[in-house]
Amino acid sequence: MGDFPKKVQYTIPTNNTSYLGFRETVTTDSLGQYKISLPIEKASFVKIIIPKEDGIFQITNAALVVEPRKKYEVNFNLDAPDKTYDINAENQIAQYTLNQLPNPEHPEIGAIPFYRDSITTNITATIDSLQNVDIKKMKALYEKDSLSSSFFDLVKLDRTYYYTALKGTVAFVKFIMNEREKGEFTDEVKTMWQSCFDNDLLSRSDFQNTFWGFSLLENYLYYKRYEAVDFDAEKFKTSTKDVSYISHRISEAKKYLPKDRLEFYEAAFLYRELLQKNYQKEFISIYNEFDFAYPSSSYSQYLEPLIDSVVDFHKKAEQQFSKAVKFVNNYKEINTFSDLLAQFKGKKIYIDI
Repeated sequence: MGDFPKKVQYTIPTNNTSYLGFRETVTTDSLGQYKISLPIEKASFVKIIIPKEDGIFQITNAALVVEPRKKYEVNFNLDAPDKTYDINAENQIAQYTLNQLPNPEHPEIGAIPFYRDSITTNITATIDSLQNVDIKKMKALYEKDSLSSSFFDLVKLDRTYYYTALKGTVAFVKFIMNEREKGEFTDEVKTMWQSCFDNDLLSRSDFQNTFWGFSLLENYLYYKRYEAVDFDAEKFKTSTKDVSYISHRISEAKKYLPKDRLEFYEAAFLYRELLQKNYQKEFISIYNEFDFAYPSSSYSQYLEPLIDSVVDFHKKAEQQFSKAVKFVNNYKEINTFSDLLAQFKGKKIYIDI
């Protein structure tokens, strides 16, 4: 409805994963219509996304639980102020309810209300209560036959990961805050953080099927990082002073994660970091190691274009300068824009920033 988008993006449940970076694009026809076919074997999360022209930011998106051999129709109304959408499916109410559940861009956003609460029992009780409210909403629909057991089980699992990640994020942020405000990271907060992993959530084979499995997995790695130095921030800084951030994160993952978790984590982490387009050369060797370890990885198709851009960047950077390129006199002595302009007094200058 409204202005037709030129393209629609959708996340691919590769290995039934739910990760925003692993997505495909379908172009719309002259009527603004599109068709997506997904070869899935069980209930999976999929996000349908209308991106802006720059391809980075998005206009709107809708989350769906899709099941094998079922059809779903999603109509976006881009004319509406809030960019609404309609979902037509047999479990329509459940799909709408799913989209009303808290799903911030990052758990740090969802955790904001708890950063200044100093009583961990209050934090835990409130977060548990929010989780129960979400699950009760979906359970009520399940009991009315408005959704299947596989739909309900997937959303229930996702809510468990989200709210557990929320507790872990509160603890992590309090640890960081403790550097400026002593007393934020107490023994009780550390115990709350540890309790996030006293369960089977990270040993389950389906952790990556949820929206929030990756967030909890990353929070676990933060926990192990600081546990290794007895939660001493200064010790950690000293131990990593001369270590590359990217390489250190990958080595931590290899140290603490089993191989069947490692492939997904490495792929998702590399994709996110590569998307920053800082073109660190170490990405090339790290990806080569990933490709060697997982030669048939289904995630490589999303990483390769980004790695190719890093390779291309460094090929160009290592080329000899053209003879037409001239360095200004005493460029090492230039510290201000005024110093630079002084060398070209009376001349027109074009500056590409």
